[in-house]
Amino acid sequence: MSGEGNKPKTGRKGPAWDRTILLADDDAALRDIMRRALRDNYRLLDAPNGTDALRMAQKYLPDLILLDVNMPEMNGDEVAKGIRANPRTRMIPIIMLTVNAEIMHKLQGFESGADDYVIKPFDVSELKARIDAVLRRNQEALSASPLTMLPGGAMIERETNGRIQNGEAFAFIYIDIDHFKAFNDAYGYAEGDRVIRYAAQIIGKAVSSLGGPRDFVGHVGGDDFVVITTPAKAEKIAQRVAEHFDQKVPLFYGPEDRLRGYVAAKDRQGREERFPIMSLTIAIATNEKRVLDRYAKVSETVAEIKRFLKSRAMGRGSSWLMDRRRDRDP
Repeated sequence: MSGEGNKPKTGRKGPAWDRTILLADDDAALRDIMRRALRDNYRLLDAPNGTDALRMAQKYLPDLILLDVNMPEMNGDEVAKGIRANPRTRMIPIIMLTVNAEIMHKLQGFESGADDYVIKPFDVSELKARIDAVLRRNQEALSASPLTMLPGGAMIERETNGRIQNGEAFAFIYIDIDHFKAFNDAYGYAEGDRVIRYAAQIIGKAVSSLGGPRDFVGHVGGDDFVVITTPAKAEKIAQRVAEHFDQKVPLFYGPEDRLRGYVAAKDRQGREERFPIMSLTIAIATNEKRVLDRYAKVSETVAEIKRFLKSRAMGRGSSWLMDRRRDRDP
């Protein structure tokens, strides 16, 4: 008997309840074991054969599929290929369930589109850990910038909210490339993309060498980046990023623009405008002395610091500022 969904019990809460898992296995007893193990954390669908599994995947678009390799009507490999062939379902992560641990069978499954394997009989705690890991990787991949492969807006907000909810002291570093549009217009999108990738590279290296194991680097989009670190490390990271950027970014310009220190362009009235060599504005918000109890407050704070820095910019390289104000002065 196949089930097309289950409702959360009254009073159950938590982020996992917005995730749906499709259990596709012809063994009803095993589906029941998985259902009992996962029902407190996920919405569940179940399918007793490959045909139903593919149909339900296309209809309900679950967040993950636990897919038995050996099923009637369509086997797991055929179902996986069907899922990957459909643009609507191709990004759904798949964990294959199999009794065969031989490497050739695993390779065949990966070629069909599996993201991971669990060997039967399995320990329920291992199954849960693999589900969590695959879902986490998939969420990060979906939000990542295709240009830098850094996590995007959704993951940045999630990481910030996680630190807020855990009561952690954190610094939120917002990095903006100044005069990027003028460079992009003058040199073209391909060169602009090179600058974005370079910025991502130096930010990542600075965090790796100066930050901690839980530090986070994200790409908001365009020429904006975010680093989440501890307050003690924030200014050192900002300084390292600014120094490296200022040192190398002139090399992206042609000799004439580099020598005179600006890009010349004309506005709609034909008047010449001069845009300085690119630099960084780096705004740092921290909850050391201020209450940053929601993501919107963090965003507002760095936006305010960024406006202040840009109002004082003289076109002489990158600048950074860490907010040291208190909500209430003693």
